[in-house]
Amino acid sequence: LNRATKFMPASISNKALVAKLRQWHSAAADADHSSQQAQTFRRAAASLSAHPSEVTSREEALKVKFVGEKLSSLLGQWMSFEQLRREVPLRPVAALQHDEEGKWWAVAVCGVVAWRSWGKRGGTGNRQGFDSWEQCATEAQALSFAVAKSKRQLAKEYAHAPGSAESYEAASAEAPPARGQRQTAGRGGAEQPPAATGAAPAAADAGGTSEGAAEGAAEVAAGAAGSAAGPAAAVVRAKRSWVPKLLDSHGEVGAPAAVLIALRRAAADGEAPLSTAELARRAQPLCPTVALETRGGGKGGGRGGG
Repeated sequence: LNRATKFMPASISNKALVAKLRQWHSAAADADHSSQQAQTFRRAAASLSAHPSEVTSREEALKVKFVGEKLSSLLGQWMSFEQLRREVPLRPVAALQHDEEGKWWAVAVCGVVAWRSWGKRGGTGNRQGFDSWEQCATEAQALSFAVAKSKRQLAKEYAHAPGSAESYEAASAEAPPARGQRQTAGRGGAEQPPAATGAAPAAADAGGTSEGAAEGAAEVAAGAAGSAAGPAAAVVRAKRSWVPKLLDSHGEVGAPAAVLIALRRAAADGEAPLSTAELARRAQPLCPTVALETRGGGKGGGRGGG
């Protein structure tokens, strides 16, 4: 197995795939993002359990009823990762928990792949959660990616579970700087981030908030509000479960996202509050396919599509 190449297809029984889909269904229902999200995983699991032939690749998964582009990509990534685990030892980097919010988060590396997982905590421990995979160019970069993500979670008031601090410190001492070292692993259409920026997490397929996408979009949302409270306030706002969708279905910036970006740029430059007309003027170049208009000489609300 060439560890520096893309994921290789794996041969895993449908029973294992169904179990993984049911895991994501439980996590979606537990997270309570939306009933549609949980239903997507439930219907896919039921359909796959009745599928007459074995599914061994993303392409074969796409032929299963109720399995779309994003979910088939996610299943393909999981199958590839499971095969990689048979060839390369898995190295845990961090296992964190947030007692106040009742959440858990973990990251491990397997060759050139960093595997993140997260979910809710219950009275008996961690409940079932979501998964996301990030493929890097080298094993050292995968370790750096895992360490950097762990630092971000620790900054959000997560704490180490028993035994995690030792593995995290060892990885931190060994990992090179992580800047500019990420490569995407074909994320399943979101995001991806993924979700992003990396492989799509399970939540992204059914419209939930991906762990990776939330980190980046929350920063835009915090800046769009014009806050001058500094980095600490941005960290607090990053805990929100809703984040703006910056791109539409065609991959273009929509009107709401253009307005957010224009507001953020003005706030970053320390400018006074913008009039509606000026805001529309600055946002227009960001979404040329959508006509932004104002009513009442700049006193009314902005109007746009997208």
